[in-house]
Parts: sequence; structure tokens; C-alpha cells
Amino acid sequence: MKTISNKNRISAGQGEAAIGKLLFVAWMALFVFPFTAIKVDHVRYPIWLITLFLVLLVVRRILRNMPVQFPSRSLVIWFVLAVLWRTVEVIRSPGEMREISIAFGDFLCVVVVCIFIVPNLFSLENWLRFLTRIYSVLFAVLIILSPYVRVSSTTADAAGADKGLKWLFVHPNVAAMFGMTIFLTSLLLILLYKQNLRWMILTLSVLLASIAAIIPTNARTTEGTIIAVMVIVCFGLVFGGLWRSGRFEVRALRYLLIITVSMVIGTTIFIFFQQMTQSQLDSLTTGRLFFWISVISTVPNIWLGVGFLKAGTNLLYDIEDLGAGIDGLYVNILYTDGIIGLALFLIVLGYIVRYAMSYRKREFPYLVIIPIAAFLYGLTETHFWLTPSPLTIAALGISAIISIKPRNMQSFARGRGSGIWIAMK
Repeated sequence: MKTISNKNRISAGQGEAAIGKLLFVAWMALFVFPFTAIKVDHVRYPIWLITLFLVLLVVRRILRNMPVQFPSRSLVIWFVLAVLWRTVEVIRSPGEMREISIAFGDFLCVVVVCIFIVPNLFSLENWLRFLTRIYSVLFAVLIILSPYVRVSSTTADAAGADKGLKWLFVHPNVAAMFGMTIFLTSLLLILLYKQNLRWMILTLSVLLASIAAIIPTNARTTEGTIIAVMVIVCFGLVFGGLWRSGRFEVRALRYLLIITVSMVIGTTIFIFFQQMTQSQLDSLTTGRLFFWISVISTVPNIWLGVGFLKAGTNLLYDIEDLGAGIDGLYVNILYTDGIIGLALFLIVLGYIVRYAMSYRKREFPYLVIIPIAAFLYGLTETHFWLTPSPLTIAALGISAIISIKPRNMQSFARGRGSGIWIAMK
């Protein structure tokens, strides 16, 4: 049997990585359209086709005895269970099958690409740089073109028109979510990696520009999430010296971080709910509390949910007439996937937190801001996990990369190694 020389193997690996990254740029750009007011018919077909090509690139590497990386076995197992349960809910779905198929196809594409493809194309630093650059360019283009592109507004699209600026996005909260993702990735680049002065200034400029873009959207959930992230970063900057010096047990400081964050969040929530009546809470959540109680009370079997539906939709209210859907990730998952689906999601999120906490054990785990931001953002929004949003893509890609054992972090682009090398550890 003819073997591949190391020189040819390296050349082939670099070529495939370049093709993979070009396809990935197109994949990410196409997935922006569902979040904009620019309606493009059949945009999912090229997305699914690119996903298939990316998968075939990895399969080709395996067949050619070239190195392939997969995330932690535990992470893969829980993701597979979540996908299988989502498949069951799709079968049970009471919704229109074409709409359900599109939403489920998006979910599968994001999981497959982020969990199995991203670790074979990017290191963590390259992934953060890639996300920051691509989403910054796309975000800037949508802002710059907004005065010149005319779009037709439906009731649902106009739901947040009086809230703040949304540019070409469907809602100000969606625009803020894009800005928050850029903020998180650029912040991690500054905190985790040493850069020359030019790149540091550029990254800091992108971070400040993302904050400047978020403010006019008046997205309270996003703004609150960013404040919480900055509190954690300040904690890291204060205790980071002790963390690195080794004067204190790193594990003890890690537990201190967990306990501190938990106590602050728990105490704040307890005092908050103790001091407010249901009507005040409903007013604070802009009517969400009454909406949540109404839709959850109609679920016939809370363990199973009503079946898979497009994010935000429900069987009680017409989203087109109401102009808004179920604004809340956990309520949405509970409604459609039941307690079982919500438990699987929380376990997956817990594993993401676990790997973020254990990354670079001798350094402060700044990566934890990604899952914490996703958790807090999901309190009143549905643009994580249920949709192929930048926040979902960033979080799943990071979790897949950091779950690979350090000794197995060989570069896909270099194409080194011999034999079928699959790091399922």
C-alpha cells in the first residue's frame, strides 16, 4: 500500500487547512443572514453543503492516515445525548415540518462543525482571533450599510424598534449579542495572550468599539452580562498574582472564585426576589414573567415538553401577532424539550464551565467568562444554544478546543504524525 511521505503530508495538511478556513468564513457569513432583516431565500442550502464539505475534509484525513483531533469523550457523549433528545423532540414536534427541519438542521450544523471541525482547524488563540476579526467585519458592514439598505419590516421584526438601534439586525437585542461576542473574544485575547503594541492597540480598539455599539441598542440583559463579566475579570486581576505566584493553592483560589461568584449571584437574586412583588417582577421583565407562567402552564407533560419548535415560538400565542416570543432560554428549553432536555443542556453547560476552569491551571481561568456570559444572557434571551448565533459558535468552539488534552494538541494545519490518530480522551 502506498504511503504518504512526511513532506507531502505536511503540504496536504496545510492545503486542507486553508480550504477549511475559507469554507468556514463563508459558513459564518451565511449564518449571519438569519439574524438580519435582509431576507435571503434558501440560505440554508449552501450552509448545509459547506458543513458537508468540512466533514468530508476530516473524513479524508482519516482515510489518508493523517492526524485528526476530537474533543473530550465526556463532552462528546453529552453533546450526542443532547442531539438525540432533540431528535426525539423533533419527531414529537407539533410545528410546521419545514420550519422545524430548518431549525434542527441549523442546530446539527453548529454542533457538528464546532465540536468536530473547529479543533482540527484552529488553536484557541487562532480561534479567538478568527472570531474577533470575522464578526467585527460583519458587524461593521451591517452598521455601515443600514442607512442605505431598505428592508421590509414584519410585526416580529419591528418588536424592538422603539427600544434602541438595531441597524440591519432583526432586533436591538440581536445587535447587542453580536457586539457582546466581539467584546468577549477581544477581551480574552487581551487577557490570555501577549501581543505586540500594534496588535494590543488594535484589539483594545475593537473591544471599545463593541461596547460603543452595544450602548445605543439599550439591551439591558447584554449590558448586565458585560458588567458581570467585568466583575469576574476584576476578581482575576486582583487574585491573579496570587494565583500565578503559587503562594496559595491554585485549587483553593479556584474554589474561592466559585464560592464568591455563587454567593454574590445567589444573595443578589434572593434579596431581589424578596423585595419585589409579582407585578413588579413582571414589569421589570417587560411582561416576560406572565408570559413564561402562561406558556409553561399549558405543557401537558413537563418532563417531555411539547416537542421541538423554532426558538421563541409557542402554541399559546402567535409570535407574528404578538411581535415577540418566549424570551428566555431556560423557559424555552423547558417548554419544548421538557425537564430532560433542560437537564441535558445544563450538564453540557457545566462541562463547558469545567473545561474553562481547568484550562491553564496555573493561570486564572478567564475563559470561564464565556459560559458565564452565556448563562446570564440566557435568563431573558434565546440566542444561545437554540440558534446558530455568534455566541453559540464561539462557546462551543472554545469548549471543543480546550477539552483536548495538552499532549494531544497537534496542529491540523501541519498534518504531522502517522497512522489514524484520534484523540478521544
